[in-house]
Amino acid sequence: MHGAIIRQNCAARGLDIANGQVSGVVTEKGLTRTSAVLCAAGAWASAFLRMHAVSLPQASVRQTALWIAG
Repeated sequence: MHGAIIRQNCAARGLDIANGQVSGVVTEKGLTRTSAVLCAAGAWASAFLRMHAVSLPQASVRQTALWIAG
């Protein structure tokens, strides 16, 4: 299946990681299984990703969404 699921009014609490790769997102409503995640946490992105040893340096916040090509 290709595409995306957008969950509104549902906070992400963390990532589920298996064998060094994302396998899901832990939300306030439970676990959502996935192999890819777009982090649109805005000013909170750095703090959210730091929980998973991912460094995202932010000097200042000028936007509420960020896309990083890998």
